[in-house]
Amino acid sequence: MQQVGGINTMIDRRGDGQTTPDADETENEFKAHYAWHGRLQSFYPSFPYANDNVGGPILVPDTFGGYLSSADTSGRLGAFHFVGKVHLHADTSPSDKTNDANQPITMDEFGSDDRFNSQNDPFNTSRMLSEYQKMTVGKTQRHAYAVEPSGFTGFVKPNSDPSFGTSGGFNAATGYGPYSLAIGESITIVYAEAVSGIGHEFARVVGSEYKQNIRSGMDSNNAREIKNTKMFQGRDSLFQTFRRAIANYNSNYKLKQAPIAPSYFEVQSKTTSIELSWDFDSSKEAEIEGFEIYRSAYSLDSLAVKIATLSSKERMYVDNPSDETQLFKPELNIPYYYFIQSVGLENVVADEALTPNVKLRSSRYYTQTYDPVKVLFNTSTKFDDSSELVSKISLQNYPNPFNPSTEIQFSLPESMSVILEVYNSLGQRVSVLLDKNCPQGVTKVTFNTDELPSGLYMYKLSGNSFSKVEKMMLIK
Repeated sequence: MQQVGGINTMIDRRGDGQTTPDADETENEFKAHYAWHGRLQSFYPSFPYANDNVGGPILVPDTFGGYLSSADTSGRLGAFHFVGKVHLHADTSPSDKTNDANQPITMDEFGSDDRFNSQNDPFNTSRMLSEYQKMTVGKTQRHAYAVEPSGFTGFVKPNSDPSFGTSGGFNAATGYGPYSLAIGESITIVYAEAVSGIGHEFARVVGSEYKQNIRSGMDSNNAREIKNTKMFQGRDSLFQTFRRAIANYNSNYKLKQAPIAPSYFEVQSKTTSIELSWDFDSSKEAEIEGFEIYRSAYSLDSLAVKIATLSSKERMYVDNPSDETQLFKPELNIPYYYFIQSVGLENVVADEALTPNVKLRSSRYYTQTYDPVKVLFNTSTKFDDSSELVSKISLQNYPNPFNPSTEIQFSLPESMSVILEVYNSLGQRVSVLLDKNCPQGVTKVTFNTDELPSGLYMYKLSGNSFSKVEKMMLIK
């Protein structure tokens, strides 16, 4: 079996019996290959400090094909994922279905453009023998440690070429056997493929921080070590996914099932709002707590904010700019993307299949919209009446991004009672910084974040007839 690689792909393993200079508790926990987006020197020649693009920071976007906008220059990591496959089971023989602890016999990496990868001919005895020898080569030196012998230190501060000068880089290869099979006999091999990472929003934070660091004159080695160390937190997530795959298999697939998703989801642009409607099997209503609706702006992989929590009976929602109960109102002529999730009834108790101890939700990708919708025009009197007052109120924070604290400053045209609140990306209030009558002019408030994780936060200033929201980024 072969796992696709590439010219700058780094490939490592676990459970192959080898000793590495930075071995940890995961070394023999499972048998697996995994890979990540490694170094590709001078990938951005116009950006002098970008001598490694681990994680694929988008500094100078390639707009060919229309996948990236020319304005997409935040530095966000576009390839922060870790991918891999973990071994679960291999029969000892056709007649012995117990797991063979010696399998897989081969864990190897070989060139993506090697001759073994094309023009296979089962009638060419010499070639077939060469391919068989390759399949049974055993557990060779790990590719990642051949590239960076120091291990993790070299992974986060890479200095060598993962392709070793080849045209296509390297692939991961796993070999099982040898087995002798008579006609009609079979053996069972089970493995799980997985992908994980630090997530889109943290990838934006890490990439933006990297760009700022190198533009501010930070030593390029230090800047890339900070970026790459944070990206490698995604490897921990991949390993946890491996553990859950193993536990699920060993429990005979007792992993709890998420609730079913709505069978139909439609989003329509309207003159003064965006209308969402969906269908759900009414016989399953008793099995869910309700629905959650999420919205993202400008691109479907940007931060998705929860905008509504609804009962299991609901089948429609109107996303309205004049809805005063909503913290994050839609704005005019901005492209939005939506998805809806069914939410399970209660927290699932952790079990032998390592089901997370949370309320299970249906996958967003059953209902994720891929065509943007907009609020075309707004006629709400209340919304328009407040605009004049809002235009006279300034709200900002500095520094932004920040760690561990930032100063929020606002200016009022007259004395009035206001509330200053901070929310996380899920719409949960994490702090009330101020709730009192403030004088005309400038008021400053310090926001400390000792116990909060990195991420995007919104701060909202509101009074009797207005509200104003701004964003800030916490980078730890």
